[in-house]
Amino acid sequence: MTAKINHWCVICGTGYHGCDSCDAVGIHSWKKHTDTLNHYQIYFIINDYTYGILNKKQAREKLYHCDLTGWEHFLPNVRVLIAEILT
Repeated sequence: MTAKINHWCVICGTGYHGCDSCDAVGIHSWKKHTDTLNHYQIYFIINDYTYGILNKKQAREKLYHCDLTGWEHFLPNVRVLIAEILT
């Protein structure tokens, strides 16, 4: 039996199956927001940059530790922020 898609990655838009019952009992997982742990790390960096917790230089340094392969195909709002941070 194939798991049904019930979540979409906030970074790349890919559909995936995430266990909602874990969230219901208070176990929060990166799978609630993203399809991979790497995308979850990118999500937190972009979030911290957006809210002014990280400046551009700090965010860039953190992004360099992530796999940004194919970032040109991420969701439009994510692409704009990554391009802004990397310039």
